Amino acid sequence: MTNLLLILGGTRIGDTFMCLPGLKAYLRLNSITSFDWVCGSWIREIPYLLKHCDNFPLDSIIIKREMRYPPNDWNDINNFDYRMAYEMFPEYRYVLRLNNDGYANSGKAHQFYWWANALGIKPDQLQPDDFILKLKHNPLAISGSPYIVVQPSTITWGKDIEAIRTVGYPLPVYGVGMLNEYKHENWIDYRGHSLTDVAYLIDNPNCKLFVGINSAITILASMLGKPTIMCHFSMINKTGDVFARESGVSTMFPGNVDLITPGESELQTVINYMLRKNNGNKI
Repeated sequence: MTNLLLILGGTRIGDTFMCLPGLKAYLRLNSITSFDWVCGSWIREIPYLLKHCDNFPLDSIIIKREMRYPPNDWNDINNFDYRMAYEMFPEYRYVLRLNNDGYANSGKAHQFYWWANALGIKPDQLQPDDFILKLKHNPLAISGSPYIVVQPSTITWGKDIEAIRTVGYPLPVYGVGMLNEYKHENWIDYRGHSLTDVAYLIDNPNCKLFVGINSAITILASMLGKPTIMCHFSMINKTGDVFARESGVSTMFPGNVDLITPGESELQTVINYMLRKNNGNKI
């Protein structure tokens, strides 16, 4: 029986991924075996993906409002008052609303714990499986040549790392992202595909490595258990100090690597190391 209605507003796809470990713990600790998800037209990419996962008991997706241009619609249900849900959907026992206010005020510096804290979940209540997504099956043929998947850019200013675009990859590369994002002339163009399609591309055993910026698909690769290199960007705060944005893929997913604004040589060395470490002489 579905007894939880999750309302997600005011977040981007990457921020939404940050809520998944805490959400899984919340479901487990409250013995909730299925739930419905109210979301906007852009964020629905995540619940659509979760319906392909064995370890997420999602029943249905309720689209509150459609938007024409995806990059601008993360606020499309931000003003949907959760109190309205009790009147609109009286059959639900629990109504849970997440938005930017929840994690911004949570007091946690570690991104993977922001959402867990907003849900009332303490870090010691999280289990290893809360950080893992398991696809039900992969329709892509596993025969074929090895490849690397790369997310080189995002719509968010300041995240792009030039070395990701210029480094020499020793295997064919699939470039992923939105259609209006960076296209490399020598890569296989996989931009514009759904998040579910990209998940299957990454989950394929022929994918030997994922390299990306600090963004949603890079976190997805880690949650799928794929060897991952995340290249963080650095920013200058109000006092003039340079600081790095961290999401901790190496902390939450042992064996993965975090690099802070790497140069081409450093990234090349780590790519070669990760391929040797995880694949030996098989490629």
